Amino acid sequence: MKNYNYTADVHYVIGNHYLTDSFQQFAKATEKLNLKERRVLLIAEKMYLAFYKDELSSLFGSISKSFDIFEIESTPTDYPAEKEKIISFAKEIGFTKDDCIVSLGGFPADVLSRLFLAEGLESTVYIQIPVTFTAQLVSGKGASYVLEVSPEIYGESKEKALSIEAKLIYINVHCYKYLSNDERISGLGEAIRCAVSSDKALLNLIETNAGQKTDNFSAFLMTLIANCIQDEDKKKDTNTQDALFGYTIARGLEKCTNYIIPHGSAVSIGMVVANSIASKRGLLSNDDNFRIARVMVSYGLPVSMNFTNELIEAICASVQAIPGLVDEKGTLSAFVMADKIGHTKKFDNVTIEEIMDVMNYRKISR
Repeated sequence: MKNYNYTADVHYVIGNHYLTDSFQQFAKATEKLNLKERRVLLIAEKMYLAFYKDELSSLFGSISKSFDIFEIESTPTDYPAEKEKIISFAKEIGFTKDDCIVSLGGFPADVLSRLFLAEGLESTVYIQIPVTFTAQLVSGKGASYVLEVSPEIYGESKEKALSIEAKLIYINVHCYKYLSNDERISGLGEAIRCAVSSDKALLNLIETNAGQKTDNFSAFLMTLIANCIQDEDKKKDTNTQDALFGYTIARGLEKCTNYIIPHGSAVSIGMVVANSIASKRGLLSNDDNFRIARVMVSYGLPVSMNFTNELIEAICASVQAIPGLVDEKGTLSAFVMADKIGHTKKFDNVTIEEIMDVMNYRKISR
């Protein structure tokens, strides 16, 4: 874990991420992108735009050639239809491939921006402003996660959308203050997953800050987000583990419950299932297993669910539906488990039966 000092107007550049505590440094962060010569189209989720509209309108109005906003819902029911609306709006305002798209919000804003750009605008400047805690923690791979969960609704646009990378991902840690408690908890589930999988010191930090209301909370967020970003960049650079820790079950759980369960809660259940299998196999010590569970509980994350037989079958069916993951004998070709805090391994011999056994146990274990 790297330490990040926090003072007013501090910023850190990590790859294509610009991490700071306000929008005041946005002009500096974008100075090499020639926005004065570009039209900016902001694709923004309504519920978050309400907090930042005046500030961002003033900001973009001063640093870009022109500025327009397209508002979307935070839970679009029809991505392809919404994409067509954006295409139509872009034509009306005279948007071209030499202009700039900015997304504001969580995964939906990022996904729709990428899908729009995949329509022959891949070379257009793309700036991402994730304002949900979860999106900030996994920024740079958020759209990949969403597209992988429900690839069928994106058709031929998927591969192009996945290949598009933001020129700049601007993260303002103070966006945290506008989030609901559920959104904050969901993000912490993702942070814990990141720490358990590759950074023991980061888990120590998360554990130490549980329940504390500290004057240095911004410093905690800065360190938390920065280390999670670095972790994702490291995995991308070294081409490690295709099936990330906690995600296999999380994907299945989210999909079969129609995404009603928050992402961080689904990831937490995914970690619990993986850790339970690892513990039963003697890979993960009971002490580490219980410690991880205690940290999750301390932040209000679930470590068990009222698994009905129908839900267990639906989750396993969703996992089996992932192309190429499960063979005819019910064995997964890739399942990531922690063998100790801060380290994971990928296994090719975990079975659907093992997963079902754990969930059946969790059905009565509270």
